[in-house]
Amino acid sequence: DKGLHFISDLYLKGSDIDYLPDNLTIDGSLDIRDTNVTKLPDNLTIGDCFLLVKCNITKLPNNLTVGESIYAQDSSITELPDNLRVGNDLILRNTKITKLPNGLTVGGIFLQNTKITKLQDNLVVNGNLDLRNTKIKELPNNLTVDYNLDLEGTEITNIPDSLIVGNELCLKRTKITELPNNFTVGGYLNLAETTIAVLPDNLTVGHSLNIRNTKVVKLPDTLQFGWGLDLSGTKFTELPDNLTIPGRLILNESNIKELPSNLTVGECLEIRGLNLSTLPDNLTVGGYIYHSNLKEKVLSKVNKIFSPEQQKKIYDLENMALF
Repeated sequence: DKGLHFISDLYLKGSDIDYLPDNLTIDGSLDIRDTNVTKLPDNLTIGDCFLLVKCNITKLPNNLTVGESIYAQDSSITELPDNLRVGNDLILRNTKITKLPNGLTVGGIFLQNTKITKLQDNLVVNGNLDLRNTKIKELPNNLTVDYNLDLEGTEITNIPDSLIVGNELCLKRTKITELPNNFTVGGYLNLAETTIAVLPDNLTVGHSLNIRNTKVVKLPDTLQFGWGLDLSGTKFTELPDNLTIPGRLILNESNIKELPSNLTVGECLEIRGLNLSTLPDNLTVGGYIYHSNLKEKVLSKVNKIFSPEQQKKIYDLENMALF
């Protein structure tokens, strides 16, 4: 028996269906949300998406293949079969899943608010890996995440040297205290509200570095980043001369008393809450400047440094006035 074959979507949401036949093949999507189905047949093949949000199914079947994404958030799923193949995202947030299966092939994995505590070594995630607010305490060896890795609110304390993140790494509100030397993040590195006090040597960030509200007070000479820096709420008192920021520099509510000589900011400079006494004559800002309650002496310097056209891009956000 070759089983049933649907050449389009099978949409069963809200129906009285409580059973699916063995060896079922669906070229499109399968939607069994709000049905009475409690068990799925083995050898189920779905060409597009599989939707089982808020279902009473606790286990996915053996030899399941899904061409696009599995939407199983808020479901009763507790177990996944080995060698599960998912072409795009596996979405399991707010479930009782505690581990991932062996031989998993997947695009992205979304596990926020689950009870997962450990990932297997050598895991490759071809999209995003979202572990926010899980019980995970350490990352496996040789973890590769092609796009974003989000660890916000976890108990992670250490980053392995072998970790590869292609785009964004979010460590906000984790218990991380340090990063390995020679560490590279392909896109955005978010260290906001961590207890990190020192950045490692040879840190490379492809896009932007966010160390908002950390104890970091110095940028290492070997730091490389591609676009922006956020130092808001830090104890930085100075920045190196001849600093070039291709994109955005955010210094709000930091302890910076004076901007460095020959500072160049390509897009936007944010200096709200700074007690600046002057601005350097050779300051260059390609886009907007956002400030609050700058001293008259500093504001008068604006007329000397910037053209009338550039002055239209300087905003006092405290008084919502244009200068």
